[in-house]
Amino acid sequence: MKHRIRINGEIKEIDCELGSGIFDKNGHEIFEGDKVLFNDYTFYVKLDDGGFCFINKFNFKYPLGKAFSPDLEIVNDKD
Repeated sequence: MKHRIRINGEIKEIDCELGSGIFDKNGHEIFEGDKVLFNDYTFYVKLDDGGFCFINKFNFKYPLGKAFSPDLEIVNDKD
């Protein structure tokens, strides 16, 4: 994901994934761009309007919160 940051007054664009601070049921931190399984449905995690949310294939958004973490599992095809 591309993000803009300011370093010493200069704005730079970097390619990175932001950590949500929320962990899945296996103890792995959920990052922006991760694919997660929740109640047998697959969602993607995205930073949107200043907060992390789930987005499904129909582009519906749901806020990502710590209350969900015991039921979440990261299912990325990458490590």
